[in-house]
Amino acid sequence: QAARVEAKAIVNAAGIWIDGVNRLAEPSAARRITGTKGSHIMVQLPPECRTFGIITSYRDGNPFYIYPWRGMHYIGPTDTLFEGNVNEDVVATEDEIAFLIGEANHLLPSVNLKRTDVLFTWAGVRPQTYDPEIPMGRRWRHMHDMTEDGMPNVFAMTAGPVTTHRSAGIQLAAR
Repeated sequence: QAARVEAKAIVNAAGIWIDGVNRLAEPSAARRITGTKGSHIMVQLPPECRTFGIITSYRDGNPFYIYPWRGMHYIGPTDTLFEGNVNEDVVATEDEIAFLIGEANHLLPSVNLKRTDVLFTWAGVRPQTYDPEIPMGRRWRHMHDMTEDGMPNVFAMTAGPVTTHRSAGIQLAAR
């Protein structure tokens, strides 16, 4: 059913679904999102590693984390362009799992992780800011004023990770 709601302003904070939500209101709304997928694996490292984590970089220079969690460690994330169906296709692929195992073994060769050591995996898609010049999107938070798309007083924020939610909220409230 349809309903009428009035507000002074609307914030589209739908993350990776921002473009879809915008197009519900205005089908010709411009693209704002580029998705990048991050996959993780969960393993159990030797007991002497249980309370230690590592923050470093992959061999290609991207951020790489090994974090302890409840006696296990999660390893990741990957960082790949995502162009699939965000409601169905967001899973860690075997290639991504192999990549994470390989990077962990490069960093910690004596651990010698294998595919059978992976307890479970997960993946998510980050809503980066679309820029046709930057295939993986812009990585910094951007506030979009949707007036130019025919939606005055509608705003959308892209590339706003949950870790910066407080400053993002301040920026949204000020707008």
